[in-house]
Amino acid sequence: MTSIDDDDDESTTIMADILKVCKNGCTKEKIIEETHLSHDQLRRITAEMTDKEFLQYIEHQEVYITTDKGYIFLNSSDKKQQSNS
Repeated sequence: MTSIDDDDDESTTIMADILKVCKNGCTKEKIIEETHLSHDQLRRITAEMTDKEFLQYIEHQEVYITTDKGYIFLNSSDKKQQSNS
């Protein structure tokens, strides 16, 4: 059985992976290729991340890019992982 904390850790890891992939901008297909998420998972997670302003979707280029707020989240998540190691 997984705990809520395990789900939060997994969600944080997935979001961090997406932010890393999107540092220089990337398409949905590239995110799927790098993270092995399904289209439904990707749609749900990127919607949440754009709502939280971690990602920005640039419609005319059809790419996601990590925002300043996303970099802050990424840095704090990296520090958290290092302290847990």
